Amino acid sequence: PTGWTGFGLKQIAPILRHKPGEVLVNFMFDHINRFLETSEPEVSFDDLFGGPGWRPAIQNDPRREDAIIGLYTERLKTTGGFGFATSTRIKKPLSDRSYFYLVYGTRHPEGLLEFRRVEAKEIAEQERVRLDAQQIARVERTGQTELFGAEEASSFGVASFEAERETNLARAEEVLKSLLREHGEVDFKNVQTAILEIPLVWERDLQRIVGLHADAVGLKPREK
Repeated sequence: PTGWTGFGLKQIAPILRHKPGEVLVNFMFDHINRFLETSEPEVSFDDLFGGPGWRPAIQNDPRREDAIIGLYTERLKTTGGFGFATSTRIKKPLSDRSYFYLVYGTRHPEGLLEFRRVEAKEIAEQERVRLDAQQIARVERTGQTELFGAEEASSFGVASFEAERETNLARAEEVLKSLLREHGEVDFKNVQTAILEIPLVWERDLQRIVGLHADAVGLKPREK
């Protein structure tokens, strides 16, 4: 759909609640973010977010973007009755700004695991495409070819998602510590889903983080 109504969560609730089922929603962050602060009465995002109360939830959060996508993801999860929901970000080709998010809801932990597997592959491809696009734009702007190809040039710097990944990995470790503090002993499946709902945290990261706390989670020597 076009215009301001978009796909309101209440409007698509029957689809979201279908069992069995999972959903992938294209959340056009760049477009939405430009108009969130408008005071014009005909421009309302209540439908998009599934009801009022969204503005206070994002206004006072210093991490505005995380707050916006986090709120939408949580409301989609609640509206659809999904066991798990998460997202992955797609950036603009020529800048580090977010273009849109793919928000995913599933009822099965295996769906969450597969989504993170795909993200791990997609993020590298996204980075390659963005590097190519940026190099083409530079050459067109300057009229000069470059000594290195886009992928070779990227080896001299840090991939744009690595800083965000480091932040999320630290957050994932805190999630595990919090679960252990609260319950003392936790089932691995519960740890797996809680951690893999965090974007850019992948299965190998989960194994490493759990391994760091092997004694606390009851792993025996040589046990995976």
